[in-house]
Amino acid sequence: MEEVLAVPGAGDVAAAVAGLCLTHPLVVALPGAWLLALAVSRLLDAPMDFLITREGPEADTPAAARPVLRDRSVVLVDDGQADASSWASALDALRRLQPGRLVIAVPRDSTLLQAA
Repeated sequence: MEEVLAVPGAGDVAAAVAGLCLTHPLVVALPGAWLLALAVSRLLDAPMDFLITREGPEADTPAAARPVLRDRSVVLVDDGQADASSWASALDALRRLQPGRLVIAVPRDSTLLQAA
C-alpha cells in the first residue's frame, strides 16, 4: 500500500504522520530533511534512516545487506526541496524493498507534488 500525505507545511508533517496507524514504522529521510524526519521519528518513537539518492546504475547490494521491510510501515519524509530525479530514485529504491506500507510525507508545496 502506498499513499501520499500532503500537509500545509513542513511543520505539520510530524503531527499528520502521528495520526496514522502504522505497523512497526521506519522513518526515512531524504537529504536535507533530516531534522524534519528526526521530529517524525521521535514522535512515533521509531528508528530513522537516511536515503541517499544518486543517478546512474545501482550498485549490487548483497541480499543480506538489504533491510527487510515487508511487515513495516515506511515513512519517507522530505521538506519539499528534493528535485524530481531524487524523488524518483528514492521511490524506486523503497518500492524494490517491498514495504508493507509506504507513506510519502511532504508539504503541499513540495516539488514532488508540483511535478505530478
